[in-house]
Amino acid sequence: MIGSALAGELCRQGAYVQILARDPEKARKKFEGHLAVEILAQSRFDDPESLSKLIPGTDAVVNLAGANLASSRWTKSFKNEIYESRIGITETLVTAISLSGTKPSCLINASAVGIYGNTHDEEVSEESPTGSGFLAKVCKDWEMEAMNALKYGVRTVTVRTGIVLDRDEGAFPKLILPFKFFAGTYYGSGKQWFPWIH
Repeated sequence: MIGSALAGELCRQGAYVQILARDPEKARKKFEGHLAVEILAQSRFDDPESLSKLIPGTDAVVNLAGANLASSRWTKSFKNEIYESRIGITETLVTAISLSGTKPSCLINASAVGIYGNTHDEEVSEESPTGSGFLAKVCKDWEMEAMNALKYGVRTVTVRTGIVLDRDEGAFPKLILPFKFFAGTYYGSGKQWFPWIH
């Protein structure tokens, strides 16, 4: 969802956007009519050498790759997929940047508020310590992998998002569904913190 919104906004501002998509056909339908969008199959660029050929002439690289956390039960194999889909792809991307003759000016890499762990009702900021647990480890390793791009003179930014809410996609339609059938309720005390972006 973030990638689609970002690509659309960049196009409105006159940028040319190359999108590496897991599902190129779905992406083509979403961006049909956008002349400044090129959709490429991610599977064709899953090694650093082929990926490095896309980087020259690129102002910024935005990495939003990662398995959907809510798409499956968190079995051992799915947790491995969550980890590899973030750290593995970021490592490939940073290696591709290192191989590229011309570096982008910036790498913007996704991360998440999960880096803080369970803080209950404590407010956190970028200066707050990182937490413990599976998601905190994933986010810490993800950010550390992205920061390797600094070695190649590339400004690197990690964006720690909360849950993304959108009227039509992602978590919100699932959260609101019981309320449409007059069966909605809140969980626990109803005072739990829920970091989100729209």
